[in-house]
Amino acid sequence: MQEERWLTKYNEVVAFIETNKRNPSKYALEEKLLVHFLKRGRILMKLFVEKTSAGLRNIRQRSTMPAIG
Repeated sequence: MQEERWLTKYNEVVAFIETNKRNPSKYALEEKLLVHFLKRGRILMKLFVEKTSAGLRNIRQRSTMPAIG
């Protein structure tokens, strides 16, 4: 259900960009929800990248630590 709503909104944004040849404006009331959708996606992507890169950093640090014993 949530994936369907996300996909619907995604398709709406893609269609807007294709027809208008520009990103939605944060000042136009009709386009404001599309701007929020794009902004939320950027924020989530940034958090995901930071989380995965931090996880990879931890794995690399553990693998280079000398064995105790």
